[in-house]
Amino acid sequence: MNWLDALHETLDEMRGREFAWGTIDCCQFTARYVARRTGTNWADEYRYTNEAEANDMLEAAGGIDRIVTAALGAPCADAEPGDVVLCRLGECYPLGVFNGAFVWSVVEGHGLARLAPTSIALRWRV
Repeated sequence: MNWLDALHETLDEMRGREFAWGTIDCCQFTARYVARRTGTNWADEYRYTNEAEANDMLEAAGGIDRIVTAALGAPCADAEPGDVVLCRLGECYPLGVFNGAFVWSVVEGHGLARLAPTSIALRWRV
């Protein structure tokens, strides 16, 4: 599936839903988008139901950047529409999808959110 259709389907799935660790969060949002593009959901092997479990899982895996790199390959230099990105928002590092103008993500306390492209720290091609 092309990136735009995959993003729209993922946005439709998430729209109006409240943030929930392990089901409606930035990792699950991004993994569902990637699954629509590739047919493989890299988050299937990572299960957590709260922030503490998510942090333990991320620490055991070496960080979210290692998980995404294992699934998508090495990060790239510049973000293009359809890329998976890791953003920096203070102490929070949400994953999302860059659409060319901003980043779609799911953020605790907000649900589905648009983030500024200036927050992008790492990016991967799908």
